[in-house]
Amino acid sequence: MLWLGIVLTSAFGILLIGAIFQAGWIQRHIKHPRTVVGLIVLGSIVAIPASLAIALADPEHVLPWAQYVIGGVAIVFVGLISMVFMLRHPNLAPSKVRRVLAIGAHPDDLELACGGSLARFADEGHEVMAIVMSQGDNGGDGDIRRREALAGAESLEIAGISVQDFTDTAMSTEIDRMVKVIELAVDLFRPDVILTHSAHDQHQDHHAVHLATMRAGRRSSTILCFESPSATKEFAPSYFVDISSYVDAKVAAVKRHKNQSGKPYMGAEVLRGAAVFRGSQARTEHAEGFEVMRALSSGVGDL
Repeated sequence: MLWLGIVLTSAFGILLIGAIFQAGWIQRHIKHPRTVVGLIVLGSIVAIPASLAIALADPEHVLPWAQYVIGGVAIVFVGLISMVFMLRHPNLAPSKVRRVLAIGAHPDDLELACGGSLARFADEGHEVMAIVMSQGDNGGDGDIRRREALAGAESLEIAGISVQDFTDTAMSTEIDRMVKVIELAVDLFRPDVILTHSAHDQHQDHHAVHLATMRAGRRSSTILCFESPSATKEFAPSYFVDISSYVDAKVAAVKRHKNQSGKPYMGAEVLRGAAVFRGSQARTEHAEGFEVMRALSSGVGDL
């Protein structure tokens, strides 16, 4: 009983520490992460003292039911590990790999607008690249926000991201230069699908990026426009991506943008509420909506 108690105490200790310090990984890769973490913490709180007590007990006075306690604790441990593996997002091999280029005006725009979709596309085996047109230094610390953009992309497991240095809040004066940057990305990456801001957006930078993307992607067959917090009531999505298993991944990516954490639209409940609203339109639990500028069936495929 001594060595079994020690082994199980150590195993649950490692599991508990992992759940605490790898919360970000769990949010990104596990379905229902809050439930999983809660069960791990609850199971560890019960199992660690029980295992430790039996391990430290006098071998000559170990009660007969101790073996049943050890057995129960072992079953709980195996159950928790099995649950983690069963609830992992599967890495799928799509029938055809699509190249998706996401273009946002500021750090955090992509995470807020289509973070769940980008995470899902990455897990499904599609190649996702991103361009952020500014460091957002008018709304915060530009150096910090640039690093947070990289961290957000890493959280979503985007294959690559480029953060440009166009002027925050004045991109409408730089459309010609933005077109050239986006054209270069389109020529090099040759995306099947481009995601960008909607024309129905009251933020001047978002609208400017939309115009620049439409010009730069004039020969691209599929362009979808995502919904930013500053979208107007005219935003009318007709294409939806089910993110029911990726809401927590989206929330985790948005949380990387701590420089903007005080903004009301950054809150987890706001993000979940928006996903529920679009999900109700798409007849699913959670979704992100996109306006279709144009869409070729072979380009969209199984996205």
